[in-house]
Amino acid sequence: MSRGRPGWWTWITRAAGGGHGRADGVGGSWAALTRLVGPTPAVVPWEAMGTLAAACAAIALTAAVLPAALALRGRDGEDILRGAA
Repeated sequence: MSRGRPGWWTWITRAAGGGHGRADGVGGSWAALTRLVGPTPAVVPWEAMGTLAAACAAIALTAAVLPAALALRGRDGEDILRGAA
């Protein structure tokens, strides 16, 4: 095997090993906390999450459309795509 850049198989095994290590850590923490305090229900504030997701979508849409519209506008106000067809 060459001593140059690592091959694709090296990257795949590193990624899989890192993911496995994180899963073990999270699983171990969950097991320890469950043993310590017992099972607890997960409470998710769906209304707040939905509001936050809608706000993020509105900001992302504005951030994507506004620069594109300004970039496609001609300097003299003409449509820059008029002669493209």
